[in-house]
Amino acid sequence: MNLCVDINADIGPWAFRRLPQYSVRGVLEMMDQWGIHRALAGPVQGITYRNCHAANQELAEELDAVPGVRERILPAAVLNPRYPGALDDLSACITSLGCRALKLYPNYHGYRAWESECVELCRAATDAGLPVLLVVRVEDE
Repeated sequence: MNLCVDINADIGPWAFRRLPQYSVRGVLEMMDQWGIHRALAGPVQGITYRNCHAANQELAEELDAVPGVRERILPAAVLNPRYPGALDDLSACITSLGCRALKLYPNYHGYRAWESECVELCRAATDAGLPVLLVVRVEDE
């Protein structure tokens, strides 16, 4: 059996337009429709929140409300390395929220991937065994 994994899924409301499916149940329906077995999903609202960690907490609550969903949808923490406490938030995402990856949006959060805060956060994530997903763009500009 081939296993299909989506490594760039998003759950939640997008600030600038309505997405066809943005709830946990809606994303599960799309996964079933397209034959996707698992997905790494970040909270899309974390892209526009000043404090991204609040979005990670919201996603964890939504996942916990749907029995058995965490076997298929693996949460990816969205964090801004420039935000004070980002390393503490990463730790909480791993230990308390069960995040399985780190998702970064440098163009939305205003930093470059090679800057020291980003490198430090990426090192902390990889030291904890998490892959880092670097999103280049969300929408065409």
